[in-house]
Amino acid sequence: MATPVFYDPNQARWKRVRRLFDVLGVQRFAADRLLCLHRAAQRISPKLVLPVEKHPYHPLTERERRKKRSA
Repeated sequence: MATPVFYDPNQARWKRVRRLFDVLGVQRFAADRLLCLHRAAQRISPKLVLPVEKHPYHPLTERERRKKRSA
């Protein structure tokens, strides 16, 4: 009779697998949490957009240019 291939009396493999599952679970939780926060921020942010400020830029007239040069 052959010996079992995956016989592990100390359950060393299970400890490693469980640790791997724990790490993957924490990573999945963090990724899901970030995704939820990102989606919530997308819904809220359009209400917070401020109106664009327009600056009255215009070319200098000849009088304003002369005034600049003399100052």
